[in-house]
Amino acid sequence: MLVSKGFIFDFDGVLFDTQRANYLAYKSSLDGFVADFNQDTYRRLRGLDYRQMYAALNIPEHLFSEFRQRKQENYRQLMDHIRPNPEVIRWIRRLTQTDGHLVGICSSASGVNIDAILQSFECAELFPVRVSSDDVENGKPDAEPYRLCLQRLGLSADQAVAFEDSETGVQSALAAGIQTKLVTTFMKKEEAEDLQKRYAVSVYDFERECDL
Repeated sequence: MLVSKGFIFDFDGVLFDTQRANYLAYKSSLDGFVADFNQDTYRRLRGLDYRQMYAALNIPEHLFSEFRQRKQENYRQLMDHIRPNPEVIRWIRRLTQTDGHLVGICSSASGVNIDAILQSFECAELFPVRVSSDDVENGKPDAEPYRLCLQRLGLSADQAVAFEDSETGVQSALAAGIQTKLVTTFMKKEEAEDLQKRYAVSVYDFERECDL
């Protein structure tokens, strides 16, 4: 069992498998404007916030808000494609029964989508502190999201552990000085192995810990 005062979780790919819903929502919102947006493109940009993703796709900055609104409207119609990570949620439920542990979310997703999914799966009470793309000027891989989450939790970097599943997320957490673990439930094996080698991060086995 990890010994720490605070635990910070990425949202997409760690707490919930939102990949298909996000991909379809982005694709439908970009149809007619970005011709070659496919699953490989989405995987390459996964973990970036909407501003960084649109910039990478060469969308003019003055259109960011319009495309984001389209994407969010499409996303809300795709909630049936989203599934939780049961071992992680179970681990957090057990953790919150122990006094003194703080839990937060640090995500590139929008606050509206995070709140909607947590409410839908009846686990919003587990995450009193949430940092979304709405809260920061510089998204992951910048350290700003994790630094803000630490501030809201009232913790220093050495008092927390971060759980991530993307390169941008790992970079952000490490840049904030936080011990970082990989959650590989929804990751490709080769991607997980690559991140472990390049960033010297290890995989945390929630299923094993829940069974102890």
